[in-house]
Order: sequence, then C-alpha cells, then structure tokens
Amino acid sequence: TLFRSQEPFGINQTIIVAVKVSPVSYLRISTSPILYAQSKEVLQAIPLGITLTFTVHFHDNSGDSFHSQNAALNFATNRDDFVQIGKGAVNNTFVIRTVNVGLTLLGV
Repeated sequence: TLFRSQEPFGINQTIIVAVKVSPVSYLRISTSPILYAQSKEVLQAIPLGITLTFTVHFHDNSGDSFHSQNAALNFATNRDDFVQIGKGAVNNTFVIRTVNVGLTLLGV
C-alpha cells in the first residue's frame, strides 16, 4: 500500500507499507488476572466470586497474531445460574464472574 502526504509547508512524503491479509485460523484465549495456587498446583476450578477478563487473540495459519480483524466476538454459556458473562472494555474481551458452584460450558 502506498501512502502520500503533502505537508502545509510544501514537503511531499511517501511511504510504502506491506499489508498482509489472511483468514483467521484459530483463537487463543488468555485470562487476567492469572491464577496461581500456593503450591504451584493446577487449579481444578475457578474460585467462587472471582471476576476474570478473557482476552481473545486471533491467529492465521502460520501462527501470526492479527493486529486488527473484522470479527464479531460472540459468547454463550449453557448455565446462566453459575456464571455471569458480559462484554469487556475492548472488542476482543469478555468478563466472567462466578456466582454459583457447578460445571458450565463456554462457547466463543
């Protein structure tokens, strides 16, 4: 892509930018805050009453992360009585709060 700009004082600037366009191949989801057990054991469940922010990262087939994408993030759970879920502060995030003990599935 070629960009040209003319400054008010008469100087012309030109820059060439390489733009890679490819389909989304997979998603990676990370949580914030990161949860640690005191003995460095793997947690078997998300603690009751905690609020977690999940960030969705979009990747192409070579593993490169997208800086921008035109994808609508949809999410759902099968049990609304165990978790509360809502959109996050930015487009690729959502927030979950655990409100009851049990198992639930999360679809993204």
